[in-house]
Amino acid sequence: ALRNVKGHIYCFTSVADSILALGVTWAGTVDRGGGIAGGLVGFSPPEGASDDTKRLYQEKLKQFPWNPGEMLLGHLGDHLGATSPTFVRVRIAPLVLGQEPGQPPKPQSRRTARPVVRDSLYYRARAPDTQAARPAGTWKSLP
Repeated sequence: ALRNVKGHIYCFTSVADSILALGVTWAGTVDRGGGIAGGLVGFSPPEGASDDTKRLYQEKLKQFPWNPGEMLLGHLGDHLGATSPTFVRVRIAPLVLGQEPGQPPKPQSRRTARPVVRDSLYYRARAPDTQAARPAGTWKSLP
């Protein structure tokens, strides 16, 4: 099949997809071949594949494994997550338009996230010199 593909086949996989993890394990694959669903972990050439087939897999099949940063795009890793409008706009639509997909966001750790607080006594105590330039009741990120 890959030999007849013009361009590429794009595959978005997710190890967090419970439908593929549990459903396919219980009911089996569509081709009745058994094994793990390709959408769960990705596709690889069959055992004993020729060098030509392995080359086609590398050239034609582009696989994008899910990562937790994609939750910011509305893709929770579940079976329908890749249909989230934001995910489609950032990751899938560019592929359809012949462009590179946007990179998935990297989740921020708690240490790098900057808290945002409303004008308060806490903020005034930490930065009293900025109060004149900023009206009371506005939002401000802490340094």
